[in-house]
Amino acid sequence: MGMFASGTSGKFLAAGVVASALLGTAMCMTTSAIAQETASENSQQTGMQDDDAHDGIHLSAVFTELSYSKYNENDDIPNRDKSNGMAIKVGGVVSNGSNDTFVTPYLTFAKSDSDGSNQFSDIETDSSMVGAGVSVTHFVTPSFRVLGGGQLGTGSQDVVFNGADTSETDIDSYAAYGGVDVDLYAYENFLFGVSDQIGVSHTDANFQPGNSIGKGASRAWSNGFSLNGNWFVTNKTILGARLTYIRLFGVESMPGEDPLDRNYGQVSINARHMINDSVSIYGSVDHVVFNDLYDSTRTMVGLMTFF
Repeated sequence: MGMFASGTSGKFLAAGVVASALLGTAMCMTTSAIAQETASENSQQTGMQDDDAHDGIHLSAVFTELSYSKYNENDDIPNRDKSNGMAIKVGGVVSNGSNDTFVTPYLTFAKSDSDGSNQFSDIETDSSMVGAGVSVTHFVTPSFRVLGGGQLGTGSQDVVFNGADTSETDIDSYAAYGGVDVDLYAYENFLFGVSDQIGVSHTDANFQPGNSIGKGASRAWSNGFSLNGNWFVTNKTILGARLTYIRLFGVESMPGEDPLDRNYGQVSINARHMINDSVSIYGSVDHVVFNDLYDSTRTMVGLMTFF
């Protein structure tokens, strides 16, 4: 069992490693949108109520996000894997007095399950992760933003072979990113822009004692360049779309892990709606395209309260 565990744990960690490799891109896009929405809301409130404008550092908003992810290896890959995951993210947005810098600390809780096989056995996994992170968005100008941040995570993965034997893997990970987000052109109710960011992710795995391999590690750098578009349907509703080209480099794989596709794309659609002056609801769907190894989709909904 030890030999199988060390060989397949890396394989089943692949979905998590892929997600971790894209963490820089995902965090950048999500926190950029949160910061922009908070900045817009703060500006409106300040403009309407100058006497009540915040001075100094203050809590501008809190938010909660729920997400569901689906990952499937392509049919032509032997012993292909598939997994499903759920995650919750909670955090707040801290602003400075001039509302040009936003710091977003947050916590994440994630759980996923996978199933597949190798030439010896059927394999099922059950994984859980907890993480904490922070992101920073600074508005150099209203149309030019600089972003950065990082996240730490820890968790475990239970691997079950043929419904009986179990191997447990402890997982630790970190990720960091930096980038820019620029609005380029506005036309009537439409706004178009670009963004570019670079990120790095690292995952350490400690396999169960007795495995032929005791430890494993993976690392990947990622660069994501995006074309963004937003349609301001009303003064309360915004619809958006994003096309992202992602390139991985400096990749180090986990033992037994299938190689990652180094170049692929992601198509995203998103929406935000102000329920009232203090509450907004938002969501997005992200789908990986032009990837020869796997298919992945993530759906997210969030709720934000402003102060």
